[in-house]
Amino acid sequence: MQQPRLKKPADVLITVGDDLYISEPGMNDIPELVTYLNDRLIYSHTLRIPHPYTTRDGEWYINFCRERKKTFGRTMEWCIRNERMELIGGIGLQGLSSRETHKEVLGYWLGSPFRNRKIMSRAVSAFCDYVFSSYGIVRLEAHVYLNNKASCRILEKAGFEKEAVMKKFVCKDGQYIDSFLYARVI
Repeated sequence: MQQPRLKKPADVLITVGDDLYISEPGMNDIPELVTYLNDRLIYSHTLRIPHPYTTRDGEWYINFCRERKKTFGRTMEWCIRNERMELIGGIGLQGLSSRETHKEVLGYWLGSPFRNRKIMSRAVSAFCDYVFSSYGIVRLEAHVYLNNKASCRILEKAGFEKEAVMKKFVCKDGQYIDSFLYARVI
């Protein structure tokens, strides 16, 4: 028996399909954040997500999202949600540039139970379309560690092109990591 679909909340910014939505995070998302972000793979492919990830980290993140929205005058972090409006991943803009810029840096993650189902490819594509049409951005960049082939495929499916290899781009756990620079330009 199929579970009934929950009503879409008013804060949904992007409808990706009947089964996938992108909306702002809230305090009720903390349990899923803690569950999914305690994944060593997510930790190993991202720079700013701590491990272990605690309830306190989740509370900090939700408050951080609210402050960044005030600072930038627009939402910078979103939740990827399934048809029941449960958080299954995250996507956002780094905000490394001023809000008057023409470019931004994209980041994303997906909980392990939802991988290999083309969810992130669909979400990244829809999200980029939204950002280009709503924020006046003409260039989106993404930095992907060289060992993250799945993320490279996601970006390529979403219209990004590999522009460069950046040597020793980040230092994580005392190790320098090379990264691909991907960009999608309109």
